Amino acid sequence: MSRVLIVLGAFGLLAGAIAQTKVDLQNQSRGVDFSSAAYTKPAKTGTALPPTCSTGEAFVLTSATPGSNFFICTATNSWSIQGSGTGGGGGLSVGFSAEKSTGTGSQTLFNLASTPVTNSLTVWVNGLIQDPGTNYTLSGGSVTFVSGSIPASNAKIAFRYAVPAVPGVTPDVAFATDQITATGAQNYTVSGQPLANSLIIAVNGQLQENYTISGSTITFTTGSIPAASSRISFRYGYSIYGGNGKILVSQLPAGSANGIASLGADAKVPAAQLPAFQAPLGYTPVDSAKMGTANGVAALGADGKVPPAQLPPSLITGQACIQGQTMAQLPDGTCLPVIVVAGGSAATWASVSTTWGNESHTWAGI
Repeated sequence: MSRVLIVLGAFGLLAGAIAQTKVDLQNQSRGVDFSSAAYTKPAKTGTALPPTCSTGEAFVLTSATPGSNFFICTATNSWSIQGSGTGGGGGLSVGFSAEKSTGTGSQTLFNLASTPVTNSLTVWVNGLIQDPGTNYTLSGGSVTFVSGSIPASNAKIAFRYAVPAVPGVTPDVAFATDQITATGAQNYTVSGQPLANSLIIAVNGQLQENYTISGSTITFTTGSIPAASSRISFRYGYSIYGGNGKILVSQLPAGSANGIASLGADAKVPAAQLPAFQAPLGYTPVDSAKMGTANGVAALGADGKVPPAQLPPSLITGQACIQGQTMAQLPDGTCLPVIVVAGGSAATWASVSTTWGNESHTWAGI
């Protein structure tokens, strides 16, 4: 009996030991093959991103759009979305919402369920695409039709727009609308490279489907070429990153007033953003507004001299040469020291006084 109890007790200890043993895969395993496992879960899941994380953690956000719901903690408490629409492929970091409404003939304000990603909203009224700014304005999630474009009673209104796939996470795609006046040509080029299935084209408000796209070039099929002077609207989404994960050069803003200079492909400021060349003067220029004014500087006449009108009425010494005078004491051609008694016009002095020998003489209106 004692032997049986001993054996059973040993089995009990062994079972307890097995039940409490945990394997540390990092330090106690080598080349683990999980291919035969019923399932594996290498990432946590949830409907909201955890507020804290450590570098290397993975998380699947079940409330996000598939393809834009896998996150990696790239820095402490910083989640980064993976597998987004960079380089024009993969899933998008935005989702799309479509809403419908009916016009009353007087209602101008329509509130959307969410705030659209910038430039992503497209509005149709009875199948005609409306132009932002011309037919309606958008503020947050509110669409306001302008006078003359208010939907008629029973008009069918449709709204389609993008929203971030993950609330609070900035999308890595953006949207643009290019407005072009048709020339009768078959090919047109837009400013960005539309992402797959994001392009919407309207000609005079009518949705177009007969075209092909290659890169940034749209080619209308024969028979669907917009007539000259038609209004063509291209709406599309584009990636703000290139295949290397960096912002595309084409998406960098050009230098603008009160902004900063952009760099060209040579990593230098483009000549168009540099001020006009000014050669060194070699001297400090005079402010022309201060010339000939009180507390300013004297201006020069055509002869390169200060005009008499800018001379003070004080006595100034100089020299005068007498010509055309019939005086024995002062023959023609005699030059004597003089004193200018008062300023006059540019051609004459009011009076000049001089001394010849022991005599003083004054001439007026010289």
